[in-house]
Amino acid sequence: MKTEPDVDPANDNFFVGSGKRYYNVFPLLHTASVYEGFRRDFGDSRRLMILARAAYLGAQRNGTVFWSSDIVSTWDMLKRSVPAGLNFTASGMPYWDTDIAGFFSPQIYSTYHPAHTPLVDPSDARANVDGYEDYPELFVHWFSGERSSL
Repeated sequence: MKTEPDVDPANDNFFVGSGKRYYNVFPLLHTASVYEGFRRDFGDSRRLMILARAAYLGAQRNGTVFWSSDIVSTWDMLKRSVPAGLNFTASGMPYWDTDIAGFFSPQIYSTYHPAHTPLVDPSDARANVDGYEDYPELFVHWFSGERSSL
């Protein structure tokens, strides 16, 4: 679910008021409308989970899991994602996730060389990882949450 407007609504007017005033609260109102519609149509007999990438305090009560959005597949992004997730959950929203091993391939791969010999042999995946020799290792570290080698 995309919980942020595609177009900057600063000059728009909504039912509740001006876009400038309600721009930041959009994710809360959006997830609340999905939650309320689901409960109206299906009652309380089913569990609900909404995956969203924009957040606002209070949206956690709508069964929302937040994710970091589409991120680049790099060791630096893994290193930054761990504290980002911890800080996010410390704000009172307990469910946060990220794309495991990133989403976008950075354009650096054609000139990229690993800092050390990869621990995970990339030979069977080389054609799928754009020459990023240690991507399989990055994937394993990201999936396990292991940061010791960062």
